[in-house]
Parts: sequence; C-alpha cells; structure tokens
Amino acid sequence: MVTVDKRIRVYPNQKPWMNREVQQLVKERNSAFRDGDRAHYSTARANLKRGIREAKADYRRKIEDHLDSNNSRQVWQGVQHITNYKTNLGAAEGDASLAEELNLFFARFEVEPPEATPHPTVHSSTTLTVEEHEGCVLSPLLYTLYTHDCTPAHHSNTIVKFADDTTVVGLISGGDESAYRDEVEQLTAWCRENNLLLNTSKTKELVIDYRKKKTDIPPLTISGVCVERAADFRFLGVHMEEGLTWGVNTAELLSWVTGGALPNLRDLYTVRCKTKANKIIADPSHPSHGLFTKKLSKRKPGYVSIAAKTNRLKDSFYSQAIRMLSRDP
Repeated sequence: MVTVDKRIRVYPNQKPWMNREVQQLVKERNSAFRDGDRAHYSTARANLKRGIREAKADYRRKIEDHLDSNNSRQVWQGVQHITNYKTNLGAAEGDASLAEELNLFFARFEVEPPEATPHPTVHSSTTLTVEEHEGCVLSPLLYTLYTHDCTPAHHSNTIVKFADDTTVVGLISGGDESAYRDEVEQLTAWCRENNLLLNTSKTKELVIDYRKKKTDIPPLTISGVCVERAADFRFLGVHMEEGLTWGVNTAELLSWVTGGALPNLRDLYTVRCKTKANKIIADPSHPSHGLFTKKLSKRKPGYVSIAAKTNRLKDSFYSQAIRMLSRDP
C-alpha cells in the first residue's frame, strides 16, 4: 500500500468563501506580478476579482439554502456560520434538566411540529424563561427567529423586520385602506399573544400620496392610541420624506461630513459675489474695473447699473454684483 503525504497550509483568518479556484487565481496574479508583465498582471487581477465575486455569491447561496430548508439541522448550521460559532470540545457541566429546558426552548423554532403520540402518563408543564441582555450579539438573531411567523396577511402589505424594529408598508389603491388598517390590527394582536409590547410613543406613520386630488386621511390608532403622523421618517439610516424629495437626508449626510450646519446657498453666493466684485473695484488694472462706476447722487449711493435687454445679461455676474453692492454696500 502506498500513502501520499500532502501538506495543506491553513490560515486562521482565511475567509469562508475561499475555495480552490480563488486560491489558483491568487497564485496566477502573484506570478504575473513577479514576472513584471503588466498586461498579464492586469488580466490576472481582473480574473481574481471576478472569481472572488462568484465565490462570495456561491457562499451566500449556500447559507441561504441552509436557512430556507425545512431541515432543522441545516438551519442551525447556517446560524453557526453567521455567528461564527465554534464547537466547544470540553465537557459540559450540568444535569439532564438543563438539557431538557434547552430542548423545550429551541423546539419552538421547528418548522414542522413533532407528531403527537398518545401516552397515558400526564407530565407536569415546565415554564422556561430565557433572558438576553441588551448588547448581546445573539439578541437580534434570536428576536428574528422569535418573530419568524409574523408575516403579512394581505398581499398588498409588506412587513420589514430589522433587529427589534418592525415596519408595515401598505399599498392603498382606490382609497381602500381596509387591508392596511387590518394588517396593523393583526400585528398588534400577534404581539399581544406573543408577549411583545408595541411602543406607541415611538411609532410613526408616514403617508406618501401620489394623487393629484388629495383628501384627508383618517389617523391610525393602535390599541386606542393615535399614532403620530410625521413628515419625514428615519428608516434604516435613511430619512424618507412624504414627498420623496430627499432634502432632509441629503442635509444630514452633508452635515455629518462637514461637522456642522450648512449655510444657505443664496447667502453663500451673495458673500462670494460681493468679495469678487470688491477685488475688481480695488484693482484698477482689472479689465472689468470700468464696469463699476459710482453714482453721483449722494442720497442714493451705489453703482451705475448696466443696461441689459436680455435676461441672460441681467442675470450675469456683473449685473447682480452691481445690484448687490448698491442695495447693501
């Protein structure tokens, strides 16, 4: 019998999507770089980028297949991949009661309930309380699993869940709001039945109306409390406005980049226009210095306006600068 020894080098920070094809493309790129062939190196680098993109897509589909399958083993394998869970090889401390409580907890997430077998013995019920502290990495994942069966009841509605935020999006056609309002009522009932409390004070309603002839829309109520209707709403880091103008979102992004409030564009243009005009006035050698002629009148000091017959000339820099300096020197 002949055996072959093969050495495989594995790095601790190796990406999970790294496969044999990507490793071969990395070798080809490094070889082209060492040879100094720019054309070959450019081609190899492009092939490597394409290979990495395909490998990531294959890995994503693999994880999604785990989560979408009806096999609970594959579902938890997908969860382990996402959370980077590593099996502890050490012996676990505890007794059989702890294992039974964990089984009761995780059995709630089974896709298909186990078949009930008649048994003459009646066991006492067990109440299990599981608490996740705020900031735990598993909290969003467990909450997502807990609310997995919270789905829309109407085809015109969509429920978007991200961590502990839930958003109901309803499409209202022909002025019929019954499906949208019924969806909110069913969501409220589902939360009440599953021991979840809706914070009505933090709930906002945003109405995007495309109709030309707009009418008053009745307010939305949850458990008898009227929901506040906002003109803009922050959704997953993006400010959405009722007119979809994106002005608030753009202003916030620019404010975050610049570190402060942005000045008004009209005021900014006025200051720069006056600054440039004063430099021209102070420089007699400037070709446009003669356009700024002071008035002889002492009651209305300023500069003589330029005769303009077209709007293009009236809106030019020199005409606007003369008007600004005459109005506010």
